[in-house]
Amino acid sequence: FAKVTYSYAKNKIIEMSEARKPFDYMYLTGQSVGQFMGYNFDGFFNSYEEIAASPQQFGLSNLAPGDIKYKDINGDGIIDQNRIQ
Repeated sequence: FAKVTYSYAKNKIIEMSEARKPFDYMYLTGQSVGQFMGYNFDGFFNSYEEIAASPQQFGLSNLAPGDIKYKDINGDGIIDQNRIQ
């Protein structure tokens, strides 16, 4: 004898007072309640050449192969606090 229970819930922030932000994707309005906001992981750096060809990350100059690489969400060549999604 087996008993199974299943449920599904979805939510969305309809309206929320938020400070002005430089990019639309940074607002919580329209997102799910409790949705995680952070940097998008894009793998690991494999070489110094790849580091040199990638967007600048947080102003760091001491990156090395094996360090985490993040996606440039808005395509401006810089990864910083304004690029959180």
